[in-house]
Amino acid sequence: MVQGDFLEGIYLKNCDEFNEKIILERIVYQNKYVDLLNAIAEKSERYNKFEECIKILNELVSIEPYNEKIVQKLLNAYLNLEKRNEAINCYKKFEAALRSDLNISPSNELKLLYNKLMEKPMAVMSGSQDKGGFKKQKLEIEVQCIENIDYFCVSDIIRKIILKGDRKYIFGLNKCYLDDLNFIQLEVGLGYEKLYTDKCTLHTSLPNVRIVDAFVKFIIYMNEIYILNISISDTDKMDSISFNVLNYLKQLKITDLYIKDNAAM
Repeated sequence: MVQGDFLEGIYLKNCDEFNEKIILERIVYQNKYVDLLNAIAEKSERYNKFEECIKILNELVSIEPYNEKIVQKLLNAYLNLEKRNEAINCYKKFEAALRSDLNISPSNELKLLYNKLMEKPMAVMSGSQDKGGFKKQKLEIEVQCIENIDYFCVSDIIRKIILKGDRKYIFGLNKCYLDDLNFIQLEVGLGYEKLYTDKCTLHTSLPNVRIVDAFVKFIIYMNEIYILNISISDTDKMDSISFNVLNYLKQLKITDLYIKDNAAM
């Protein structure tokens, strides 16, 4: 297999135009090389030659370390060979690179595949629903309301989900949203700090719209892997912000999200 860049190490002093042409040619040849590797990997996968496929995909990862599509194909190849540990290590290495180099998290789709790798109970539970070959687990929580305390209900929902849900998945949510949620529920920051060396930002003030948006994003994110059943007691005491946010979520009519009031509003 060809290794190294086109005319690697070649540089001529005072020949900027020539050097620029070399750089452009390197890019052209690298793109052709990537296309060739992708074609070989697809053919290997088609004929169930997963060992060969893994070698090619690892070569592609070395060229494009942040390409999630390549990593997803690599994880699936490991899965087909039942090499679970290798797949998990591959995901963790990719996730760490994204966090340290780009300060972002893997997509929800890749996180769902990772949960499948971890062989979570949700993969075999009866009554769960398929999502692209992935089965959701029911997550049932009960929360209460207290009068005249802004965000108390939604804050309690966040806390209960953290206590009962998959923390590795939960704290994979975009950190900007986690920082904003930490303003109303400190369990967010505490849980995040236990998983990562980084800490959530502790805001002293935030506009309501930021907190509301982060909560909505959080619920939709959790709904990717869970059938959420939220039962709310003492709804007559619910603060107005929580009331409006939960009503908004009901109006969205999100599949597998159930919000039940145990008292007349």
